[in-house]
Amino acid sequence: MLLDGQNAKVLTIQWLRAQIGIVSQEPILFVCCIAENIAYGNNSREVLHDDIVKATTAANIYSFIESLPNVVQKALDKARQGCTCIVIAHHLSTVQNADKIAVIQNGRIVEQGTHQQLLAERGKACKQKRSC
Repeated sequence: MLLDGQNAKVLTIQWLRAQIGIVSQEPILFVCCIAENIAYGNNSREVLHDDIVKATTAANIYSFIESLPNVVQKALDKARQGCTCIVIAHHLSTVQNADKIAVIQNGRIVEQGTHQQLLAERGKACKQKRSC
């Protein structure tokens, strides 16, 4: 197979991946912010905010993205007003306003506390996610 007249076997995989983009029929977003999802495909360099703005402007979605509120956090805060709310999340930051957070590993509670307490302990929750 030739790409730009070059045998695909002699091309470096990093260069090749930097040249390819995909828009799936059923898009899948990774568990991160919109900017990180957009930058995900380019592992050859750090993608700057200006690059993401240019890409979203070219795709005619920049104003839509800018109009979005912090959808997850605001929705969770509104849902839990005046009631007990159980939220299952993969990121500690998603439940940062919870009164009590239980970290479950292999079906057992391994840590519990407030967001600040869990961050201060830098225990299993932070070590597993490496993002706290």
